[in-house]
Amino acid sequence: MSEVRKFFIHPQYIILTLIISGISALFLGFSAAYLYIRVQQGVLPVNIPSLFYFNTLLIIGSSITLIYAKKRYADDDTVMFKVAIWVTLILTIFFDDADFCMETTSGR
Repeated sequence: MSEVRKFFIHPQYIILTLIISGISALFLGFSAAYLYIRVQQGVLPVNIPSLFYFNTLLIIGSSITLIYAKKRYADDDTVMFKVAIWVTLILTIFFDDADFCMETTSGR
């Protein structure tokens, strides 16, 4: 009764590829439109705040600690797994509170 189909390419992969392609096309289109308008109308470049760079480092650090935690979990190293999860949680809290701290100190 239960028939298992074998697909050369699974339909879910096709849908995922179409969604990622669509998002990428939108990003490229909006980037090109921004650059075109900026060049044609002489719009000044956007100043990126230092908080952006700090938050980027926090996200990269959290990603690295999550990958490390996954490896420690696979190796059944419970102590280091817990340490990696706690470090990830602390980095996440810093990421969450960094914007709030920046807004309160800048007086906006």
